[in-house]
Amino acid sequence: MPTFITEGIVVQKINYSETSLILKVLTPEFGVKSFIFPGAKRKNRKGQLVFPLAILSVTYFQRKESDLARISNIELATLCKQIPFDPIKSSVVFFYK
Repeated sequence: MPTFITEGIVVQKINYSETSLILKVLTPEFGVKSFIFPGAKRKNRKGQLVFPLAILSVTYFQRKESDLARISNIELATLCKQIPFDPIKSSVVFFYK
């Protein structure tokens, strides 16, 4: 199965199961695209990198019959130092959906 790499901005993060997340990411190629990130909530995974308005580099694969792509690797494309620690910016992110 071929893998693809894209960058995007996290628009929404939804809890899917005990260990997985569904992410809606704004990408330049596809617009808003949905991804499932299995194991994101485990202790040693990169789920802590995912927060609203984070700019990510996503490696994923997708089956032709599904609209939901599966993330195999995720990294921060741009480090946002101010959003989590600035009360005004973090409150904007809190109410953004």
